[in-house]
Amino acid sequence: MGCFGNKDKSSSKEEEILDSKKILLLGAGDSGKSTIFKQLQRIYNNGFPVEERILKKNVIYENVLRNMMSLIKATHTFQIPIENEDNRERAGKIDQLSSKVLLSIERVWSSELGLEIKKLWEDPGVQRTFQKRSAFQIEDSAQYYFDNLERICEENYIPTEEDIVRARMKTTGLIEQKFVSHNTEFVMIDVGGQRNERKKWIHHFEGVDVVLFVTSMSEFDQKCYEDDQTNRMKESLQLFEDHINSRWFTNAQVYLLFNKYDLFEQKINAGVRLQDTFETYTGEKDPNIARDFIINLFTSKDINSKLVNVSCVTALDLAELGKQIEAMIQTIISRSKQQQENQNNQQQQPHHH
Repeated sequence: MGCFGNKDKSSSKEEEILDSKKILLLGAGDSGKSTIFKQLQRIYNNGFPVEERILKKNVIYENVLRNMMSLIKATHTFQIPIENEDNRERAGKIDQLSSKVLLSIERVWSSELGLEIKKLWEDPGVQRTFQKRSAFQIEDSAQYYFDNLERICEENYIPTEEDIVRARMKTTGLIEQKFVSHNTEFVMIDVGGQRNERKKWIHHFEGVDVVLFVTSMSEFDQKCYEDDQTNRMKESLQLFEDHINSRWFTNAQVYLLFNKYDLFEQKINAGVRLQDTFETYTGEKDPNIARDFIINLFTSKDINSKLVNVSCVTALDLAELGKQIEAMIQTIISRSKQQQENQNNQQQQPHHH
């Protein structure tokens, strides 16, 4: 895997820094903001060294157990029987665990537990329940971890970068990382997206050059994590409307990123009805029409034409995301040069650095 050796980044350290820009990542919980944040660490900052990944083992175990707890709970909700008798017994054991165990996962996790979860995952009843996943709270990465349980249960397991990127850790407070591109130092700030975190956002709005608003395109048929009632996309739309027109961002460039585009296409192609959420939609099962409809819902909230760019991404696709981020950075730089020149022309002073 050679975390350090895959790209020679030492040259960027010597790059002369002529400018600095502050990028704020905004979006509702589960939009994939933190995935993008972690992917940037792979694109620009050598990714995650082995020592750091080893420390995250418990986070992965916790993700696996939490998602199986949700699945077993859902088998009861939908009254779907678990077919295999041994699996019913395994499910019973997991049912008895309280969510408190997730806070001290090292006390309950063992390879045996992991392999029992693998057997449960393979049960037809659990699989049938998983098909209804839009109707209950389970993470997008659940299937990835369940499918990789054999590797995760190995004694000398070291999480891969992919494991880390998919791991769910609620962002609380603020995390930031710096990266350099085109002689510009970017400071990217990720703030928690869950509702109780949002009141703190305002503290970080001062002096922001770029707002990157992330929303999940696939969430049109899912409910919010916090109340299990509000539609996630409607919540995200409201959040976008509140911020795109905020006086704080009068001078900021705003970019809108629709994430989880691959899952969105799968849903529409599978016949999940967008019109059940948005009655005015008439485009049936065409992902392109559905995509344009959703983009339009958001862009119509932008009454002051603040949006610089809208794009659809799958943040887990590192190469694709890298291209999109690079294009965005070039736009950010050329637009801010343009702004600078306009200001200079208005002042009609000789142009100097």
